[in-house]
Amino acid sequence: MRSWYDYLTDHDGQAEDALNLATLDDVCSMIHALIDQEVAAVGARRVFLGGASQGCCTALHAAATYHKHALGGVIGTQGHLLACTKWPEDWSKRETPVRIFIGLEDTTMRWDEWVAKSFAPMRQAGGNLVFVTEPGVDHGDDQAEGRWIRSFLAELFPS
Repeated sequence: MRSWYDYLTDHDGQAEDALNLATLDDVCSMIHALIDQEVAAVGARRVFLGGASQGCCTALHAAATYHKHALGGVIGTQGHLLACTKWPEDWSKRETPVRIFIGLEDTTMRWDEWVAKSFAPMRQAGGNLVFVTEPGVDHGDDQAEGRWIRSFLAELFPS
């Protein structure tokens, strides 16, 4: 099974699963190294992080734990903020836009049951944060994900 980090439990969408923090830390170290390479090549404001489902959780954790530069943006779809992720209280000073997109019919990431609450630290820190929920969209809806990504990019790079 492909994954960004190892799960220790399987709550089948009822709650956040426990994870092996060492595997998350390892992957974030690799992501931070890639960010540094890209920043050197194109500049920090042209570097973006994003992910879907577990990738969303990983992208948010990597963004929260990367302290060298303010990035161009972060997009997460069909995921949540991990309980172990300490969202920076000074996030608004980074001026990095963050967009979170969730389908309201998602049976894996249940917005009303627990996922919405996971984002409380982000909301408290403030900044350029937007949460978009869409009725009728379930987990893994590639067409919705494509729309969401295009909408974020169109917002960042208007024609």
